[in-house]
Amino acid sequence: MLRRTLLKSSLLAIGAGTGTRSFAQSANGFPSRPITWVVPYSAGGTTDVIARTLANEMQPAFSQPIVVEYKPGAATSIGAAFVTRAPADGHTLMSADNAALAYNPSIYSKLPYDPNGFSFIGSIGRLPMALAVHPGVPVKTAQEFLSWAKANSGKVFYGSPGIGSPHHLNMEYFADAVGLPLQHIPYKGGAPAINALVAGELQTMMVDLPLAREFALAGKVRMLALAADKRAASLPDLPTFAEAGLPRMSLGAWQGVVGPAGIPKPLIERLNGALNTALRTDAFQKRFGIFALEITPGTPESFEAFVRAEQAQWGPFIRRKGITNAG
Repeated sequence: MLRRTLLKSSLLAIGAGTGTRSFAQSANGFPSRPITWVVPYSAGGTTDVIARTLANEMQPAFSQPIVVEYKPGAATSIGAAFVTRAPADGHTLMSADNAALAYNPSIYSKLPYDPNGFSFIGSIGRLPMALAVHPGVPVKTAQEFLSWAKANSGKVFYGSPGIGSPHHLNMEYFADAVGLPLQHIPYKGGAPAINALVAGELQTMMVDLPLAREFALAGKVRMLALAADKRAASLPDLPTFAEAGLPRMSLGAWQGVVGPAGIPKPLIERLNGALNTALRTDAFQKRFGIFALEITPGTPESFEAFVRAEQAQWGPFIRRKGITNAG
């Protein structure tokens, strides 16, 4: 929550006139209606669970409810377009990840939203990816998978929550590094993709732990290696890539919160404060710390700087691989 004295000084710094009165009214009366939190994937996936948990933990900071809405499709583009067209009054937020902010500008020749049309609220965290296979795949280790996949060139299919999703780009990055010829099948969200893996429609997938852990414990998915520097507490027997004899690499899906461009700074600071407080609650840390989520509270400015660095890193790779919205 923004302290009253900080709010007063922020408003005075804007100056006199209509702009000042508008900012003051929006800050003092915020929120005047329920806050909509857009999840640009289908319900049931990791992004959904994180968003609903944070919305619940942030609720005490506001006088209105925070309502999660799902707008999946086109690697977050549908949800992103909705958010960028919403009023910049702090009442519309979105879970933003690698796809919407770092990948899509290089993947899509035309986007239904302006990649620069966001206000940065704050970072949530980063989840490492794990290489997983359907139990019917005749391999037990990552090295066996490499040999099997190369022997079945052109016949190995992997899924993702959509073209340009973190799961898609991270698998492409891994496959490029080890020379694997894999075929991609995009879905409209993490839940449909993992269900396809469980059903045997796919042989492999790059997964995040919250999405796949229960399936792995039930024997419906076999995880082979974690793309992280250390093992996860929730799956202590899962080796890292380096331990499994794969190239050492850190692959992950990061998330943050954005809103439409032009949200007044006092509202951004208030939302950022509520987000950072929620990230530090025992409820959130206990629920997601076990999945090796690196929780990264910070300022709106630090989150934006991180996103710009990600764009600079992934743009050249996407263009080199020729990854487009046509698949």
